Amino acid sequence: MGRDAAARVWRPTTGLGNQYDSLAYWAPSSDSVEVDFILRRRQRLTAIEVKAKTTLSSRDFAGLKATGELDQVTRRVLVFLGERSFRTEEGIDLSSIREFLDELEDWKV
Repeated sequence: MGRDAAARVWRPTTGLGNQYDSLAYWAPSSDSVEVDFILRRRQRLTAIEVKAKTTLSSRDFAGLKATGELDQVTRRVLVFLGERSFRTEEGIDLSSIREFLDELEDWKV
């Protein structure tokens, strides 16, 4: 998944397993950042951070910003309880939980 990365990998066997290759937790061994999910689909990785709150702080983006250095990460998404989805200047997609689940269901993630 990238240099200096420690990950626990779960390979889905039903449902998502038909469309996605693996799901992992990512935490580089040399830093205190982490990302909740790295979803692999073929050779593309999507980094997903989930926050159960409506108001976000700069700390909430630290893990996703760090994944910008990983090979094959094509999308970074922060899923939160807000109503409005948008993209930051750094290219991180903020997605409401409702919109994210719709994307996931339609295999768009």
